[in-house]
Amino acid sequence: MLLKAEGLYVFGPYRLDARERQLLRDGETVSLPPKAFDVLVALVARAGHLVTKEELLAEVWAGTFVEDANISYTISLVRRALGEEADPIETVPKVGYRFTAPISVETVSSGHPLLSESRTAPQFYLRLLAALVVLVLVSASAWLVWRARTARLPEPVTTPITSFGGLAYGPRLSPDGKYVSYQWDGRRKEDDPVNWDIYVQPVEAAEPTRLTSDSTSEIGSAWSFDGERIAFLYTVDPGKYTIRQMSKMGGAKRTISPPHCCPN
Repeated sequence: MLLKAEGLYVFGPYRLDARERQLLRDGETVSLPPKAFDVLVALVARAGHLVTKEELLAEVWAGTFVEDANISYTISLVRRALGEEADPIETVPKVGYRFTAPISVETVSSGHPLLSESRTAPQFYLRLLAALVVLVLVSASAWLVWRARTARLPEPVTTPITSFGGLAYGPRLSPDGKYVSYQWDGRRKEDDPVNWDIYVQPVEAAEPTRLTSDSTSEIGSAWSFDGERIAFLYTVDPGKYTIRQMSKMGGAKRTISPPHCCPN
C-alpha cells in the first residue's frame, strides 16, 4: 500500500501540490482529471521507484473493479499533460511504472497549505493579523450596538410654557430652541368675540411678548431660518388673508403677499 502523499514536489517546470491538488507549469495551472492527478501523485511520491499496477489500483481505484486498460488510459492522460516529448514516466511492461524525472521536495509548515516555508510564513502571519483586526472591529461594533440598545436614555422632562386662561394653540419652536411662538385669544371674557394675536415667549421665561394687537385675527406663525423673524397670516376680510412678517422682538410689520383665501 502506498503512503498517502502530501507534499509539494518540483520537477522541471512543474510544481505538484498534492494537498491542494494543483499542478502548475511555469506558474500556469495544468488541468488533469481527478484519477490522472492521483496517479501522477502516486508516481511522483515514489520517484525513482517502481510502482506496480496493483499498488496503483489500491491507491487510486480502491474498492473499484477496473481493467489494465483503465490504468494505461490514465497514464496516457498524465503523459499528455506533461508533454510526451520529454516523457518522465517509464513503463515496466506487465508490472507497472516508474517516474524518472529528478524531484525536489520543498519543506512545508505542518497544518497549513503546502507551500514553501519561506513563502508561507509571511503570508500566513499577514492573514492572521488581518483576521485579528477584523475580529477586533467586529467585537467593538457588537459592543457599541449592545451599549446603545441597553443604555438608558434620560427620562424626558415636561416643562409647561404657558399657564394663561383662554385659548392658545399653534406653538412653533424657534430654530435655536430658545423661543416659542403661538397664537392666543388673550384674557377675554367668555362672551367676547375671538381675536387671535401672535405671541413670542422665551422657553425659560414666564412672560410672553405680544407681537400683534390689531382688531382682526393673526394666526399661523412660522419662523425664519435664522430665527430672527416671524411670519403669520393677517385677516384682511372674512376668509381672506395676507402674509405679514416682523421681528421676533416686535416692531413694524411688513406685508409679503397679496390677499388670498383659505389659510388651510
